[in-house]
Amino acid sequence: MLSVFEDMIVYYAFTKNFNEEFYDFALEKIPNEKKEKIKRISFLKTNHESLLSWFLFSVGIKKLMPDEEYEIAFAQDGKPFVKDKNLYFNISHSHGLCMCAFSKDNVGIDCEKIHFVSEKVKNKVLSEKEKPLISSDEDFIRLWTVKESFLKHSGEGLNGIFDLDFSEQIKKECFEAYGLTFSSIRLKDYFCTFCSKDSEFELIAINNESFS
Repeated sequence: MLSVFEDMIVYYAFTKNFNEEFYDFALEKIPNEKKEKIKRISFLKTNHESLLSWFLFSVGIKKLMPDEEYEIAFAQDGKPFVKDKNLYFNISHSHGLCMCAFSKDNVGIDCEKIHFVSEKVKNKVLSEKEKPLISSDEDFIRLWTVKESFLKHSGEGLNGIFDLDFSEQIKKECFEAYGLTFSSIRLKDYFCTFCSKDSEFELIAINNESFS
């Protein structure tokens, strides 16, 4: 039976906090649908990020559905979901940070490490109203996670990013737009945004001590 939860739950972890022995252990815990695909990822960094992200899914769903079997299905846009359950999830990872969000409503999540962004990229992504309001790479990265979390919620591809405008909410950490609630946080050198109908969320860190 699905455990009752009111707020969005977000699990996160950093790949650097786990060793190779853990990743061997994690591979046995993730859904069978993902095992072979992850095994085929030859680039170690990407392999570990994908594996740890799906391991966070396994940790979360075990707590939310401790005694119940489940099946992962994929929508036409490739977005995974738990079939025939009132449970939604979304995964994101970036440069060592991995996240998985669960919600009783559709959810989109994006995380991104703060880095240099060229003016060419900024001009391509930002709306005309947003451009004069972005004064740093940090501002841009946070806004990027806002936009991508919305696209991951809706299932649209990245091409949809050019049609979004958040100029009125650009300096806000929590706000409503497009009929949804957006919550942005900073974790060390990363920005993360969660997009859903949920206005509250619980953030849970996972590390080696979680399994000792």
